[in-house]
Amino acid sequence: MLKYFFVTFFCGILTYANPLRISARQIGPTEEDRRIVTEKLLKHPVVLKALDHKDYRVIAASLEDRPFSSGVDYIVHIFNYTDATMLRITGPSDFSVLPKIQMTIEDVAASPEEYEEAVQMLSENSDFSQGLISGDIVAYEPMPSTLASPDTFRGIGGPRIVGVGLRSQTDPTVHEIVGVNLSSMQVVRFENKAPPTSLATLAVCGLPNAGQAVTGKGRAGTAQIDINDDSGSLWNFVVIRPSASSGSKGSGLEIRNVYYKGKLILARAHTPILNVQYAGGVCGPYRDWSYAENYFNAVGSDEAPGIRIASQPPTTIFDTGNDRGNFRGVAIYQSEDKVTLVTEFSAGWYRYASKFELYSDGTIKPIFQFSAVRNSCVCYTHHHHVYWRFDFDLDGKPNSALVSNGSEFRPVDYETMFRKNEDNKYWRITSSDENSIYDVMPGENDGAADYYGVADAWLLRQKSNEIDDNRIRTSTRAALNSFVTGENIFNQDLVMWYSGHFMHSHDDMQKDHEGELGPTLTPITR
Repeated sequence: MLKYFFVTFFCGILTYANPLRISARQIGPTEEDRRIVTEKLLKHPVVLKALDHKDYRVIAASLEDRPFSSGVDYIVHIFNYTDATMLRITGPSDFSVLPKIQMTIEDVAASPEEYEEAVQMLSENSDFSQGLISGDIVAYEPMPSTLASPDTFRGIGGPRIVGVGLRSQTDPTVHEIVGVNLSSMQVVRFENKAPPTSLATLAVCGLPNAGQAVTGKGRAGTAQIDINDDSGSLWNFVVIRPSASSGSKGSGLEIRNVYYKGKLILARAHTPILNVQYAGGVCGPYRDWSYAENYFNAVGSDEAPGIRIASQPPTTIFDTGNDRGNFRGVAIYQSEDKVTLVTEFSAGWYRYASKFELYSDGTIKPIFQFSAVRNSCVCYTHHHHVYWRFDFDLDGKPNSALVSNGSEFRPVDYETMFRKNEDNKYWRITSSDENSIYDVMPGENDGAADYYGVADAWLLRQKSNEIDDNRIRTSTRAALNSFVTGENIFNQDLVMWYSGHFMHSHDDMQKDHEGELGPTLTPITR
């Protein structure tokens, strides 16, 4: 049976024939704010002194919410090519405090501008110039994003070497991953035609790469979303595009201050940790970044930078098998009894989609999907691990947690990590007065943690410095167990981390629809 509907745009409101109505308004720093703050920072005497007579580039510039007070802070990463050092500069955007400059060994992915410069250099002056100019050789973003020289074998610290994959469209023997040293403008080549944690062989797997540019870290894009039905307010929340998301490597599609029918459910929900391990160590392991927005297809009205209310269901690479699109950011659309938020982002050759489905009955369904465009590594079996962080604030009150074996619950009074087993089947979060209750039910495809995946869930006290594990991790593996210190979590500000695990094999690469993971957050009424 055909279903017809009518769409009307007015003041940023998209109205359907059924009663749900979506409205959006831009909030938070704008792209112009980010530009102005960055320009002021680069002219600040403290920064001018640090960068005097140096060759440098701004790698990433973000304006982020300042904890516990009004205003925003800037976080700017600048690479000093002259001295081969990465600087992390922070401070309040009103410059009421002097900029704090620190040298850091953070592994910051190559910016889009760095990658473009590296490809341009190869086109102008390298053994690959003729092929790149003729179009026979295509360039692609590899993993890892920044490389080490064969002598140093380190991807952090030292010269800034940007990775570029190069593959002939007519000769399969021409395939190599090289580095471009942006300090010396020299090409770094590797003995096996790829750095030690990567591959460039005759065999390639994955979908065709459209080669469209991705966003860097720090783009403006935050909006207040209000969803109403005939009875009044249904859902209210703040949505943040991946490029503006929190965490050292971003956290994909992020929602904050999530209210259902006027009751606070979540202070924040996002995916700050994303990694992948290959069987036998063929490639990687990799800690991926979650801010480089990829193009997908969405038709509708832009209500904030990178925030689009869609007039029809958006389609990602997972729907079409096509890497090309017309929009980067978060698309929001309505179908039947739910509103869906969707984005697509990339890390090198990986393609990820992140969604939140918000249902009329109060159910929240986070979804994550995994795919890749053509490269050699993904021909081998590998395991993706995604870690959602749910900062519960049911009713805006202290919360408590229980875990169920399927027939009965037991309280969880202290910080704990969980592996899925007969005793740990699902979790229940309750407000202090038990007027609001949500069950966290694992998805049927979510898998179970192996050694590298660490665990399947963690219940922790909320701490502002535990948005991700970047300050404590020593490898690509999630370091969330270090947050488990035995603190009491009964009637406290509670955070739940939940992980999904997906085995990606060569056979999966031939399918249009790749893995789909995610728990279901279900309201319980009494």
